[in-house]
Amino acid sequence: MTEPLLPVGTAYKNVVGQRIDPNLCQRWIRDGVSNVKLKTVKVGGRRMCSESDIQRFIEECTAASDRQEIAVRTNRQRQANVSRADRDLKRFGI
Repeated sequence: MTEPLLPVGTAYKNVVGQRIDPNLCQRWIRDGVSNVKLKTVKVGGRRMCSESDIQRFIEECTAASDRQEIAVRTNRQRQANVSRADRDLKRFGI
């Protein structure tokens, strides 16, 4: 048996427990988050999905954001980069 299709906002509320802005739902469908799009079907002019589609979208977005590493430089690294740039500029006569 397949899961029932629900309006995206309703499915989200059932999974997460709070309402969501309809514009945000549209962006998730159209643009996605971290190259992950919410999979929906169009039924009678409305976008619908199942609760498991919402759960899968949340899990894939979380996994995608966890893979993105944020480069953090310490003050020592930053100063070393500045010193290196200064040496290069002097070497080129700038």
